[in-house]
Amino acid sequence: MSPLLVWLAGVTWDGIRGTDRHLVTALSRHVRVLWVDPPQSPLRAGRPGSVLLGTEVAGVSRLRTVGLPGPDRAGIDRVTYAWLGRALRNAVPAGQPIVLVSTSPHPPLDLIESRRRIYYPTDDFVAGAVLMQKSPRRIASLEARRVHEADVVGAVSQVILDRLGVTSSFVLPNGCDPDAFSRTDELPPHPLVRLPLPVAGLVGQLSPRVDVSLLEAVAHSGMSLLLVGPRQRDFQTSRLDRLIALPNVQWVGARGFEELPGFLRAIDVGITPYVVDGFNRASFPLKTLEYLSAGRPVVSTPLPGTSLLDCPWVRTADDTASFVDRVRDAATSTVDRDAVRRFAAAHAWSERAHEFLRVSGIEPAYAPRR
Repeated sequence: MSPLLVWLAGVTWDGIRGTDRHLVTALSRHVRVLWVDPPQSPLRAGRPGSVLLGTEVAGVSRLRTVGLPGPDRAGIDRVTYAWLGRALRNAVPAGQPIVLVSTSPHPPLDLIESRRRIYYPTDDFVAGAVLMQKSPRRIASLEARRVHEADVVGAVSQVILDRLGVTSSFVLPNGCDPDAFSRTDELPPHPLVRLPLPVAGLVGQLSPRVDVSLLEAVAHSGMSLLLVGPRQRDFQTSRLDRLIALPNVQWVGARGFEELPGFLRAIDVGITPYVVDGFNRASFPLKTLEYLSAGRPVVSTPLPGTSLLDCPWVRTADDTASFVDRVRDAATSTVDRDAVRRFAAAHAWSERAHEFLRVSGIEPAYAPRR
């Protein structure tokens, strides 16, 4: 009997479409997956202890549970994960072999008997703890337990593994969905965009991860700036208000993944203006590969993950003046967009899924499922 991949996700299925959902969707073409949402507070999701099991897409079932208020708080988490473990055992048929993966430091890896336990953090949760309004010391303690419980540890970057100090490990960076962006240049620009060329674009949340001074500098250089994504509450409110009020800047708010090709059609260069701190240095920004999938060159701040791409269509700059110069140059230079897309296709989520099955120790005999 082939195993069931139980995926303890760091986000809900219908939340922001990030590493968990993209990778699970690709993996579901090879193995059956039970996606497990993080337990929710009853203030958001209903009666404590309630359980909902359903199917999201072919090959992916979804388990949702409701804990007590503050389900991940110290002490409360014992009840939360006792309930989740019971829900898991009831949801999985007796005798079903399981491979369990967690991308969050919160759930214990012994919630259900499994053939293999994998801890695969998608961010440096200790470096980002303050940003997430959590205790770095507690997160470090939780991660140490997950590493101890795991048979195999992986991460999206070597920076994370170096901090965890593990030896039985693998690096699996983020990927992209080339098919979703392959026809970008055949589409008209999204009808909401009303900016003169050239246009630099940022796709993603406006949060403390972003260096607002770089956005301001691009806008003040006279180039158009398109911002696609939600704004984090209380982040640089007045400063962002002033930026968005400029005539050559347009913010379109949060948009569905299926709308992104139309917005990327409207830009000439994608930007990844991340603050260079411990949290971002450990990341592998999804947006960079998505820009490339659409055939757009990229300018980024210098991050280890970005430098690993090592291609002529990704330029980095470590000061404001250089960043603006490289954005302008990339936006006005001729680019072989088909070549850019071919490069991005080598980093497709389908490729990442094959690699995950291999390096995580899940037997190749379990793939393909269909």
